[in-house]
Amino acid sequence: MIHFVGAGPGAPDLITVRGMELLRNASMIVYAGSLVNPKLLTYASSGCEVHDSASMTLEQVIETMRGGFTRKLSVVRLHTGDPSLYGAVREQMDRLRALGIPFKVVPGVSSFCAAAAALHAEYTLPGVSQTLVITRMEGRTPVPEREKIQNLAVHGASMAVFLSAGMVTELCQALTEGGGYSAETPAALVYKASWPEERVLRGTLATLPEQAKGIRKTALILVGNFLGDDYELSRLYNASFGHEFRKADNGAPETQAGAPPVVFAAFTRQGAELASRLSEAMGGRVFVPERFAREKREPFSGKVSAWAEEWFPRAKALVFVAAAGIAARAIAPCLRDKAVDPAVVVLDDAGRNVISLLSGHIGGANELARRIAALTGGNAVITTATDTHKIEAADDWAVRNGCVVENAEAIKYVSAAMLEGLPMGVAVTDETFTLPPWPVTLWLRPQTLVLGVGCKRGIKKEALNAAIEDFLRGAGRSFLSLKVVASIDLKRGEPAILEFCRERGIPFLTYDAEELGRVEGPFSSSRKVLEVTGVDNVCERAAVLASGGGPLLRSKTLYPGIALALARAAGNRRVS
Repeated sequence: MIHFVGAGPGAPDLITVRGMELLRNASMIVYAGSLVNPKLLTYASSGCEVHDSASMTLEQVIETMRGGFTRKLSVVRLHTGDPSLYGAVREQMDRLRALGIPFKVVPGVSSFCAAAAALHAEYTLPGVSQTLVITRMEGRTPVPEREKIQNLAVHGASMAVFLSAGMVTELCQALTEGGGYSAETPAALVYKASWPEERVLRGTLATLPEQAKGIRKTALILVGNFLGDDYELSRLYNASFGHEFRKADNGAPETQAGAPPVVFAAFTRQGAELASRLSEAMGGRVFVPERFAREKREPFSGKVSAWAEEWFPRAKALVFVAAAGIAARAIAPCLRDKAVDPAVVVLDDAGRNVISLLSGHIGGANELARRIAALTGGNAVITTATDTHKIEAADDWAVRNGCVVENAEAIKYVSAAMLEGLPMGVAVTDETFTLPPWPVTLWLRPQTLVLGVGCKRGIKKEALNAAIEDFLRGAGRSFLSLKVVASIDLKRGEPAILEFCRERGIPFLTYDAEELGRVEGPFSSSRKVLEVTGVDNVCERAAVLASGGGPLLRSKTLYPGIALALARAAGNRRVS
């Protein structure tokens, strides 16, 4: 067997696990030495034959692999990036197929993915581009007329251009001639993405040729407005946008176009420059007084308090490059609850002290302060007592471990006990029959329960809700631990189930009869259910399947027109 393996963009640890294991077990490796990082060969065993194909012809490559196959060696043909992109792999596979030599292909991480990672970029930004064009400039290798750069540029989509670093001037000219881009369209060149020698150049189609002088190969050129700052937030995570897995919050403001996760406010020239550097590294938008406004810096519209009122409910975090008093007075009228308030961080315009001011744990201000301090070389100032004493806060632990806090009012009692070294009351369980072990107990509910549902068509929402509540109560399980509802695909559009899941933000998974029928277990059987659905049991099979083969906690239980079963995710894993 011959395995074509994508080596990834360069970094040895960016090869897939499957590819790495094949290299370790290979007895012959034929690698593209002109592009593949030789450090990847350190995965090979000491007795493995290694052949560099950089100087070989196609016939020589095939003959080398054929020889290894004839000698019953485990052969790996190691290509850079992903073999399907500019890998000349089709001709090799066709030759092997003609010789009757079996082969498989293992995909790899392409350099266009690594380049986007280096730029902290997303090719498919809402309101900007939903299309990525992967192409190359015509050189010694021709391209079809319809795929010449000028013709592709008409669309103005995000573009990743391979094998063209030596023709940047011609490329940028062709792109602007196409009409979809202008001289001011953002562009970037990423040299050896993910390698230790990685180099990132940002500019425009007008400036990139000068910036890229001296770079002739092993670089990718990216073009498009996805490299800019203006875009619309995805509706997928917008609180006002409901879908199958989450109910819309009609009281939440509709996210406005361009609303970023982090917004920066600065008031001095030095502060504006620091905010710009942080925004470049982290993403976000920068707001400054009119006299400091320029490209990528926006002027405040009115007073700082009005700016804070606008962004407090929209952004994930507010960062003030200013005195702490300015930030405190600006956000004071906006404060609601620590469960919903965004993170607020304050730092001086030299970046020496970075203060987590608000929503340190749930909002993530503590972690944000540490991240900013790492960028500025400053000191993260964290004043929450648990962090000061290097004790993990209960609410931090709950979020990290997929638990829901049932009684948030108990957090302060638990934190105080932890600081004083006293016994504390924390119960992590989905069971409701457990007696509180302490006078004040913080209840954390792990989201690991899967509810299987079967019901008649048109069942009333009130009847389903009442049945589920009674069922969970009878099972002694917390409602907050319910993570997934599962059923047969015939119920995909059942209004009562959909409404139940929307109201509680619980995913609803469905499977066809064949999938359910393959699930093994001591399930009850119903001839009537089999006749109607094609499988003898829906609720138990769906619960076990969605849980990944976990155990049934409560078997099929019947209510008028409704059948319910409950399973726990296999190995107590979280279900998603």
